[in-house]
Amino acid sequence: MSGVIFEKQPQFLAGVIMPIPSGGLVEQDKLSSVRQEYACRANRFLDFLESEGSEQANLEADRMGDIISSLNNNAEAHDLLYSLLAHDSEAARYTAAADLLSRETLPEAIDVLRELARNPVGFIAPTARFLPVRKKISLA
Repeated sequence: MSGVIFEKQPQFLAGVIMPIPSGGLVEQDKLSSVRQEYACRANRFLDFLESEGSEQANLEADRMGDIISSLNNNAEAHDLLYSLLAHDSEAARYTAAADLLSRETLPEAIDVLRELARNPVGFIAPTARFLPVRKKISLA
């Protein structure tokens, strides 16, 4: 697995209700743990794709889909994915942007893909360039 460092949530924030971009409210500790799990799966997805092939990577992609499906509603899924657009891990940012783009045309997701497409090395850049094209969105 990639050497991703996850931020540790301060103890005083456990159980705190926080505002989220969709205008709803979600428990901070739930969002944090689901966010960490998704990011971990995203890193494993990319690692498997680069080293072991698509079979293991597809299992991780299915698990990320299960994480999204386990949320209570589309607003929670949006908020989880939106929060991952700023994650330290390129894999987490990429998969979150791709998942958001499959749901809606969100400028922030396109901006993340535009940034990732500039990386001259690795698997993420070519696919980050390709995803918006499928939706007829220019990265220029």
